[in-house]
Amino acid sequence: MTTQFDSIYHGTGVELGKIRFAPAGIAWKALEGEDSIMIQAGDIKYCQWLRVSRNFQLRLILKENRRRETFDGFLREDHDKVSQLVTQHYKTQLETKEISVKGWNWGSTDVQGSDLAFIISNRTAFEVPLRAVANSNIAGRTEVSLEFNMNTPASQPKSKKGRPDELSEIRFYVPGTHEGDDDEEVSAAQAFHDLIKDKADIGQVIGDVLVSFSEVNIQTPRGRYDIDMFPTFLRLRGKTYDYKILYSSITRLFLLSPDDLHVEMVVSFFVLCFSA
Repeated sequence: MTTQFDSIYHGTGVELGKIRFAPAGIAWKALEGEDSIMIQAGDIKYCQWLRVSRNFQLRLILKENRRRETFDGFLREDHDKVSQLVTQHYKTQLETKEISVKGWNWGSTDVQGSDLAFIISNRTAFEVPLRAVANSNIAGRTEVSLEFNMNTPASQPKSKKGRPDELSEIRFYVPGTHEGDDDEEVSAAQAFHDLIKDKADIGQVIGDVLVSFSEVNIQTPRGRYDIDMFPTFLRLRGKTYDYKILYSSITRLFLLSPDDLHVEMVVSFFVLCFSA
């Protein structure tokens, strides 16, 4: 026997669909198009219920790497029915997760499964999926910046008009020090940066390097960087900062007139100076 709820969104998508609960698992299918997902009952670790911008969300935390699937659009009065279904079919309780709405910009961070959570007064203010983090840099001694992948799903329009707004970067002010390995004291910003690089697998690069340039003088961001060019992106590797730039984010290329020593190339928002 199955139980169905209508007008439900999957993840951050904009397509409405129907979700069905059955002893074998949970299935969602879009009303239009071919998008669908099936989650086996044995894969569900636990379930959460929380208030979001699109009414209420059912969050499923899966056993594999604590991966999560979310479904928005439930009504407040659906809670008891959903709680009964997950207890009956999946032998778990529906945990109500409280969200902080204080609006404070200070708190603590915690890695929860595949997410970085920002905590205020023991409540989650927001979460950042670590798989969406493309790069992390220490901006000054006490600031850590996270840059996000700006991949455009195939279902979204190619033109910028009509696309939803996306967060491209967020910065955390992380003062103080942290006791690292071998009782070595490092800045809290450095410890946080290292944690993000480890959990988000930023250092892992998939694909073969097509071509590399060493010790290239970059005007913005200023400094000397090694440039590695991959099939879909290029990486700038400096002594302090690393940058990953998708080719799809480059809007214009300019080749400037050379002098006796250099050839300058302007790539959208930065300048590459190659020694002749």
